[in-house]
Amino acid sequence: MLLGCSHKSAPLHVREKFSISPQGVPALYNEMKRCPDILESVVLNTCNRVELYSVIRPGFCFEGLAKFFCAVNNVNQALFKEHSFEQRGKNVIMHAFSVASGIESQMVGETEIFGQFKEAYMTAKQHTAVGPTLNRIFQKSFQAAKLTRTHTDISRGQISIGNVATALAERIFAKLSKVRILIIGGGEAAEKTLQALYSRGAQDINITNRTFEKAQELARKFHARAIGYEDYPYLLDQFDVIISSISTEKPILEPEIFYPVMKKRKDAPMFLIDLGVPRNFDAGVADVPDVYLYNINDLANIANENLKSRQFEIEKCKALLAERVDHLWNTIVQKGAEQEDFSEDDIKKEDLAPAPAN
Repeated sequence: MLLGCSHKSAPLHVREKFSISPQGVPALYNEMKRCPDILESVVLNTCNRVELYSVIRPGFCFEGLAKFFCAVNNVNQALFKEHSFEQRGKNVIMHAFSVASGIESQMVGETEIFGQFKEAYMTAKQHTAVGPTLNRIFQKSFQAAKLTRTHTDISRGQISIGNVATALAERIFAKLSKVRILIIGGGEAAEKTLQALYSRGAQDINITNRTFEKAQELARKFHARAIGYEDYPYLLDQFDVIISSISTEKPILEPEIFYPVMKKRKDAPMFLIDLGVPRNFDAGVADVPDVYLYNINDLANIANENLKSRQFEIEKCKALLAERVDHLWNTIVQKGAEQEDFSEDDIKKEDLAPAPAN
């Protein structure tokens, strides 16, 4: 059984209400493990989707699983029901394969989802929440993702949040060598954005993070400057582009702070790129004169501009996956899922690497 919410079922302002906080994931596992009707579970929590994969006893309903999720996350159950989706049986396997392969992503073909999918599985194992069925499904999902990247061009161009954010900055300024950039955050999205900016010639890159040591580490790696987290709000007027991907339950920057900032900039425009879900910048920031705000939906639209021309690759992926879904489903139904203990060491590095760009 699968219960979930994604960019396909809910707009951004709703999705951010369902995002699970870091402390919320263990709490959700603990609640589900207390339920005798939930035999196995994996929680996938990313910027664009929250999905609960489960093996349940006959008769258990989606409402029961939704109740756990909404109670732990303090989410309105009626709102979640309105914007969530459900899958059972073989459809769950097809969905898992498709998500791991990137064809269900908001940026179709992006590669970060594979690492997030793998991390979700390993976290579930740490909470002793998986058993033979989800073990098998997730292992085969890893193989399916590698298959699609190897035998199709679905990930051609190395689609990622970092690359698309950088491409947007290049559209605005053409050359990045003299653009003053601030990165807020120190996670995977921030690091990949730094890497993309650095590789495209950006030279005036600054980074801040709640943990200053992490900011320093990334600054050394990409020849950037680390700024104390308590200091950066007083320096905002110095930057042309601000890209934020920090984990937060509410916006870290409100419209009010930008009015004096823009006065100091003397009408020089500022571009904000918000990679966070929940969002890092209050939506009202876009109303400040000469401030231009882009969010994760805007980046997805840019990444998918040529989606029609790549539709053939999507169909190739689906055909490859469908054959393997049928085989796995028949194995589970006819023979039962055999226990396969799967540790992180068993996942080969080449399985995690994106396919080379053509």
